[in-house]
Amino acid sequence: MKAQKAGKDLKEQLEKAGIEDSSLEAELLTRHAGNLTRVEFYAGADLVTKELESLHGFASRRLKNEPSAYILGAREFYGMKFQVSPSVLIPRPETELLVQLVSGEIHDNDTVIDIGTGSGCIAISLFDQTSQSKIIGTDISTLALQQAQKNAVEHKTEISFIRSHLASSIRIADIIVANLPYIPTNELAKLPKEIKNWEPLHALNGGHTGIELLSELISDCGQRLKPRLIALEVGFGQAKNIARLLKKQDASTEIHHDLAGIERVVIGRWS
Repeated sequence: MKAQKAGKDLKEQLEKAGIEDSSLEAELLTRHAGNLTRVEFYAGADLVTKELESLHGFASRRLKNEPSAYILGAREFYGMKFQVSPSVLIPRPETELLVQLVSGEIHDNDTVIDIGTGSGCIAISLFDQTSQSKIIGTDISTLALQQAQKNAVEHKTEISFIRSHLASSIRIADIIVANLPYIPTNELAKLPKEIKNWEPLHALNGGHTGIELLSELISDCGQRLKPRLIALEVGFGQAKNIARLLKKQDASTEIHHDLAGIERVVIGRWS
């Protein structure tokens, strides 16, 4: 069967199931099944029986709400491909703003700490932009750290990964960057099935208020670590509360909007 025909059939299945971006997802899954480039896919490549069986398996998984990133085993972030698995949160486009803002703030020989590194996408992207600095990623999850290390090796980056609750194992930091869990516990059940049933809940659960971990990290930075700058991704409606917490720690603050116009990143500076 032609790959394009198989992709079209899959698109119709995904569309009927209410899955967004069904055309793109169908193409990606079909190409993955046949190990095809985009050019090969549109040039009329065929899928043999074994490849069609693989595609059927991928379709079955996607129709059960398994995220396509886990089926493909990878997700693009900041122009780079990162291996992902259910042990880490899938990188989101809005988090690229965090990398964009922080990369312009890093000086040579700075020590930059990525708190809650997950797949390592933030730390590795920052290293790719500013390789003269020391970058360390921390996470409470051993499985996440293993995934981050694999990605660091894949991208030939020199990053240290440390198992730590927030920054508790860190003694020196010039810049702290973090995309921590910020969804209130009582809102987790309202998340789409492909998130709540597949992605690691510990990487989503921000506690009763949604900002408990963020608050703890801000307090630690203001009272102990005293970095030059902290950059935090936050959830909808949380930015002003986070800015207030930073101001209580004597930091000046900035709020930056993502492409959807949502207050997405809060930066705190200490002189």
